[in-house]
Amino acid sequence: MCSIYVLPDVYFIHPLSRTKDGFWLFHGPTSRVDRTSDAAALGQAVLDMLRESRTEVPAPTDTKSFSASCSQILKQSGVKSFLHLQRNAHMIQVEGNHSHIVMTPQRNGGSSGPSRGYHPIVDKATRLPNTATQNDVGQCVVAAIAHCT
Repeated sequence: MCSIYVLPDVYFIHPLSRTKDGFWLFHGPTSRVDRTSDAAALGQAVLDMLRESRTEVPAPTDTKSFSASCSQILKQSGVKSFLHLQRNAHMIQVEGNHSHIVMTPQRNGGSSGPSRGYHPIVDKATRLPNTATQNDVGQCVVAAIAHCT
């Protein structure tokens, strides 16, 4: 799984890995793709980040080093905090397996209140075969942005 944050001038993409306990962690490496890049470059970055996703990773035990890692990832995005990302970015969640790739645009519920965070817009999800080209994947990302709120 990976997340694509759509900022005004860049796509910031990072992988997510599931711990043995079943929760998801974001981690590096990350990718920044200029919004003026072609669909193939964007699609390649998404496919690369999907390949970095893992399952059954150990949960972090040292909160200080985990926090430092998260800060470094956010720094790579070009923003100062996750709060800034949430206030300024649309988001698309991408899941992949041996047969298909699913892109789900997200509704941004803001940074506070009962509906804070990102929420999937399931009826706008797009499914591609795992044999989709880089260009197909990139075009699907661009199309999904129109459904993000």
